[in-house]
Amino acid sequence: MMENQQDSIQITISKFRDGDIDAFENIFYQLHPRLCSFSSRYTKNAASSEEIVSDSFIILWNNRQKFKDFSSLKSYLYITVRNASLDFLKKNREGIAIEDVYSDSTKKHRISDDRRRNS
Repeated sequence: MMENQQDSIQITISKFRDGDIDAFENIFYQLHPRLCSFSSRYTKNAASSEEIVSDSFIILWNNRQKFKDFSSLKSYLYITVRNASLDFLKKNREGIAIEDVYSDSTKKHRISDDRRRNS
C-alpha cells in the first residue's frame, strides 16, 4: 500500500516538473491549507497569509524543474512561506516582535512581566 502511494506521489512530482497543471493543482490543494496555517502563526493575518502562500506557489511553479521528490518540494515551500512571512513582519511592523514568532517562552515572559507591573 505504501509503495503505491509513493509511486503515485513520484508520478505527480514528475508530471508537475513537466508542467502538468493538474499535478500542480493536486500539490496545491494538498499543501495550501497547512501552509496558510503555518504562515498565520507568523503574520497573525489570514488574508496576508493567503497571499504569501499563493505567491509561494507561483515561485514553486517557476522553479518546478528543481524537484525530484515530495519532501524536497514540501521543504522548499515551507521555507519560502516562512521567509515571506518574516518579510511581511519586517515590512508591516504591526507591533509583533519577530522574537515572539520564534519563541513562545518570550510571550510567556512578557505576559508574566505585564502581570507583575499591573499588580
